[in-house]
Amino acid sequence: MDLSRRSPAIACRAIKPRITLALITFDLKAARPALVNFDEVGRALLWRIQREVFANPNDAALRQLLDQVLAMSSVSDDWREVDLSIRPSPAVVVHLSAGKQNSRFLTTVTAFHAPRSVWLDELRIETWFPCDTETSVACHEMAVASEPEK
Repeated sequence: MDLSRRSPAIACRAIKPRITLALITFDLKAARPALVNFDEVGRALLWRIQREVFANPNDAALRQLLDQVLAMSSVSDDWREVDLSIRPSPAVVVHLSAGKQNSRFLTTVTAFHAPRSVWLDELRIETWFPCDTETSVACHEMAVASEPEK
């Protein structure tokens, strides 16, 4: 029986290698150079992953992701152990800069706690909201440019 047809979560796990926003964020050849406020974003993201591993110690995929991130040279030594006395922020501003374009997004992550479905238990929805007019205009221009011609 092919379980991947019944469970999107199983199908996603079958894809190798697994590329995640977390790995791209810390990768010196990917998003890291464009993140103006990497110290804030990187620490918040790493500590969120660490807290999720604490809450789900049997989740091997999550543990593997944490190990991969901790192995990256862009992780500051003082971030390696989460400070549980610092409450996690419900939102983080991500400031990206590439060429002449500066973009700022307010990001939030929604997680379902105590769901009735295993699919919802593993679901995280990350939402990015433009923080300023420049970012909003750039997003709109990209959306218009990517629309298929009629």
